[in-house]
Amino acid sequence: MPILPILFSLVLAVPLLYQDSSSQIVANNPFYSMSDAGIHSIKGETSDGKILVDLQYSPNLVKKDELTFFKINFFNSDDKDRTRHVDCDFIIRNSKEVLFKSSEQYGEPSIHSPDGIMLTSFGFNKTGEYKISVEVEGLNFFPIKPLYVDFRASVTRMPDNSSRIVLTT
Repeated sequence: MPILPILFSLVLAVPLLYQDSSSQIVANNPFYSMSDAGIHSIKGETSDGKILVDLQYSPNLVKKDELTFFKINFFNSDDKDRTRHVDCDFIIRNSKEVLFKSSEQYGEPSIHSPDGIMLTSFGFNKTGEYKISVEVEGLNFFPIKPLYVDFRASVTRMPDNSSRIVLTT
């Protein structure tokens, strides 16, 4: 019995046995061009005015237990060139506590973005007001006094029981 057809069958079958939620994250993420969901964008500057943060998110209408995907782009405020080698974090809070911190997914104090882009996702499971902070802790491999850009997220329930997410500065 030839071994090649057996190996080929295993290569095709084994991934199907081990599909998990991460495959759904890639499949539904509009920033990987796998989804036709519209991408929304909001911009803000760090408190010193040197870095422009373009926060993109999608979808803005989610069903229960679905994720909202975020793409954080860092630019130099002066010339709008992409800021590279950014040590950053993406933090979501409600009125009482920190609900999500991107860096905690990796057990690190921050995330290094060599290309000035950070991708992450979060599931807004409850209606209400949230604070989203993009924190910059280092530039070009040098630590800096943390700079923040804050956004507000308002999550409201729709008649079909989905949730609408609207971001403002």
